[in-house]
Amino acid sequence: YLNGIRKDSTAIVRDSILHNRTKSWYSNTVAYEIGRYITPYGINLNMGDGKTWIYDVTDYYGILQDTVHLASGTNLELQDVRFAFIKGAPPARVTHIGQPWFKGHNTKRFKDLADNTSAAPAQVKLHPDTRQLRLRARLTGHGFQTSNAGGAYPHCCEFWENTHYFYAGNQQLASWKIFQECGYNPLYPQGGTWTTPREGWCPGDMVPDKNVYVDLSRYASGGNITLDYGISPVPANNPGLGLGDYVMSLQAIEYADPGRENDAELYDIIRPTDQFYHSRINPVCSNPAIIIRNAGSKPLTTAEIRYYVAGGKAEIYTWNGNLQFMETETVTLPISGTDFWNGKQVFTAVITGANNTTDEYALNDTASVHYSIPDNFSTDKIVVAFRTNNSPSHNVLTIQNFNGDTLLLRNNLAANHSYNDTLLLPRGCYTLKLTDAGHDGLSFWANPGQGTGSLQIRSGNSPFPLKTFGADFGAEISYAFSTGFPMEVYDSDKPFSFEVFPNPANGAFYIRLSGYTGNVNLQLTNLIGQQIMTDAVQCSGGISEKKYDLQLTAGIYLLKAGDGNNISTLRLVVRD
Repeated sequence: YLNGIRKDSTAIVRDSILHNRTKSWYSNTVAYEIGRYITPYGINLNMGDGKTWIYDVTDYYGILQDTVHLASGTNLELQDVRFAFIKGAPPARVTHIGQPWFKGHNTKRFKDLADNTSAAPAQVKLHPDTRQLRLRARLTGHGFQTSNAGGAYPHCCEFWENTHYFYAGNQQLASWKIFQECGYNPLYPQGGTWTTPREGWCPGDMVPDKNVYVDLSRYASGGNITLDYGISPVPANNPGLGLGDYVMSLQAIEYADPGRENDAELYDIIRPTDQFYHSRINPVCSNPAIIIRNAGSKPLTTAEIRYYVAGGKAEIYTWNGNLQFMETETVTLPISGTDFWNGKQVFTAVITGANNTTDEYALNDTASVHYSIPDNFSTDKIVVAFRTNNSPSHNVLTIQNFNGDTLLLRNNLAANHSYNDTLLLPRGCYTLKLTDAGHDGLSFWANPGQGTGSLQIRSGNSPFPLKTFGADFGAEISYAFSTGFPMEVYDSDKPFSFEVFPNPANGAFYIRLSGYTGNVNLQLTNLIGQQIMTDAVQCSGGISEKKYDLQLTAGIYLLKAGDGNNISTLRLVVRD
């Protein structure tokens, strides 16, 4: 976790241990950037008790050992950096983290990159155990260089958009742009020009990584591969742009053979969640969304996903696509109706199959998050009170129901005009959206010429506001609410329990289930996800016990019980 690291700073790890032969591929004199964050404009900024940005640093596990020197590049602000080590086997062992062009992070001139002198083609000798390769780029553009008279826009490279490339040999692997729209930043409003798009970064946000999978069977020969980074040429009509800078970290991360062939990983839950980073699109009572990742050696083409709210009914969705090793995709999960959300405020998603077969590793299949529920209005009659500013052409206002039907649409608006729309909304879930094409909200200090607008939801039976929105919101307001559908916490009077005894066991063991009704499915796996046993126990609400004698070898096992709505997992220790 990196909280509040100063603008343009990075998190650097420098290892001081040389004697550990398992880590002999790197040196204590070499810096490795593990993440980058740009601090916000702090003027009138209130972060409460703090905000959290989460970085996945699993690939850097090898250098986060023993004694390390961790630097964030500043001593001007309080920093709170925490590392959470998650038990389990990673998708593949990292055999080497190469930095073929320069070490750590470096500042390079745009013109030198375009001339291919700062990051020229590099011949890389792969580790003998390497079977997979990913290139990682972390890039941010800076500077206000230009040839225009008086320093007139455009400037490079903070506000200049380029295309970036990776090559293997003479063949292009990937091209991508890093120019970011900052008006969707979850940390808002800020002082300063926080909404202005920038090359690879936004104030108060983490810098995204670009990861590119490399097919070694196509591009490597004799244990060697030639890699190259490229960028758009400097415009001939404005050579001064070439004096702008990029802060760059370019890494070649090598992996041994993945431990599994068919392994779909549930990588993150985007909605519903209380996680700050996704707060712009939460709370919700519409379709959930997750991120899955291919953690297996085979391309991931299908994944079966089961998902539910604690105490509610589970639904199942089959995703189809094509992900190479360590590639990710956001998956929207359909639900049958708003009653899906009736339950406790914990959402769980489970991957139950990969590539039309058993997923080989259970420990990365499940994720659960707590979430907040949308505001509920006790009245079905509301008034949407919207006043435009001097730039009404930037705005579109909509309200949609759960099915995506548009119940209110306001566009082609007049300047400085008040619109008061009365809506009768039956029991259900709704989403209000106000977009701003200028990415400067209804009021912004840096654009006083646009004036000030406002947006409220009021009760149709009184003049008092039910919800008032801030005018400095950047690109969009997205707000879910319900009427006659409070999504209150569901409390069950029926206690559920799942036990295994004796534990540790010397051989045979018993399972005891209490409070379950119907079939309860049991699954026993070892710590690398191999399935040892499956069974089903018929329960009738009381206590059910069953004995198992599987002649297990000594070790630690995971025993999972699920009835379609609830899943519990216990550790079973077997001794000689």
